[in-house]
Amino acid sequence: MELKQKTTVASVDLFNVTVSEDELSVLEGALEYMLVCATEGECVSRSGATRDELQGMKQDIRKLLHNDAGRSKGKPKSRNGAKTRRRTNPKR
Repeated sequence: MELKQKTTVASVDLFNVTVSEDELSVLEGALEYMLVCATEGECVSRSGATRDELQGMKQDIRKLLHNDAGRSKGKPKSRNGAKTRRRTNPKR
C-alpha cells in the first residue's frame, strides 16, 4: 500500500493510495468477519461505523475487486490466477 496524496476537505481527510488486489481482499475479509461475528454495538465501538456503513464499505471493495476489466464479470480469480467458485455463505 502506498500513499500518493492526502488532502482535507471540510475537516475530512481523503487519501489517494495504491492498493494491491491482495490488500483489498484482506480488507474485504476483515469487514466480512466483523459483519458476521460482531454485534451492532461491537461494530460501532471497534470501528466507529455502523453495520450498514461497514456493509457499504465491503460492497465498494467487492465492486473494485470484481469489476476488474481483465476478468469475466462475476467470476473472481484465485490468487494463482485460476477461476474459482464464489462462496455466497462463508462458514465461520
